[in-house]
Amino acid sequence: MSLTPPPLNAAAPRGPFAGFWPAFTWGVKLTVGRRRRMLIVSLVAVGVGLLAGWFAGHTERGTELSQERTAFQLWRILHEALLPFCAPLVALTLVAGAFQREVSERTLVFHLVRPIARRTLFLARFLAAVLVAIPIALLTPLAALWISGLPLPPEVYLSLVPTVGLGVLAVGALTYLLSAWFKHGIVASLIYVFLVDSFLNEANGTMQRLSTLHHVLSLHHRGTDAAFAALSGRVSKGTDVPLEGFDPSSVVFSTLEAKQLAWMESGAAALVLASVTVLALALGAWKVTRRDYPLKD
Repeated sequence: MSLTPPPLNAAAPRGPFAGFWPAFTWGVKLTVGRRRRMLIVSLVAVGVGLLAGWFAGHTERGTELSQERTAFQLWRILHEALLPFCAPLVALTLVAGAFQREVSERTLVFHLVRPIARRTLFLARFLAAVLVAIPIALLTPLAALWISGLPLPPEVYLSLVPTVGLGVLAVGALTYLLSAWFKHGIVASLIYVFLVDSFLNEANGTMQRLSTLHHVLSLHHRGTDAAFAALSGRVSKGTDVPLEGFDPSSVVFSTLEAKQLAWMESGAAALVLASVTVLALALGAWKVTRRDYPLKD
């Protein structure tokens, strides 16, 4: 699919956010236009969710588990595997390199001659990318809940929208900032998401408050724990009961076992994630206005 930047207008745009809408629509077309990537990411998101939901309700040999055990295992899988990976992976794939693509493909010059301020383009490209990324990230937990067949109330499904949405926004903004700041920003983003942030989430004490994942999981648990506890009394015991089929003494399982603080209230967790998003975008917008980019051969 061939895409060209939006045409120039006769009159130069005016105002602090002049040219935002053309840049935003261009960003959506550019993100959706990469059909192969979109298809692959969507299929992976759905496939992982379906496999996780099926695994939650069956033993290793395929025997179906009781509703109580299924609810407990799915609750654990959402906490330990799906939510920590679906939002970061989609954010890294579809959001992190959005602005850097304008630089690498030298389409940035088409926007600058309109003229559109770099900070406006930076914000527009981010919002265009997350508009596409959030629905795809939601496919994973929704597919897991659906295939599990658990009689969960609609509130559980609805609670995933702000949980995953704010998670993609916060992680996406941080990786988007790193991608625009560093020459090898995607590598820096991978290190941050899967090493730094994961370490902070697994750390003891108040260090967990520095992790975006901890706040995403807080939203998840505040929104779903009551519903899962109604189906399985083991949920109220927390993480001290092992998943079916896992060896509690194994290195992998020990790594997954986080010594969690009390989950933050939903409002406080949402405020932290929103603040992280705003601060990362503000810092990124400041950086791109002061950085020189190679706009010609």
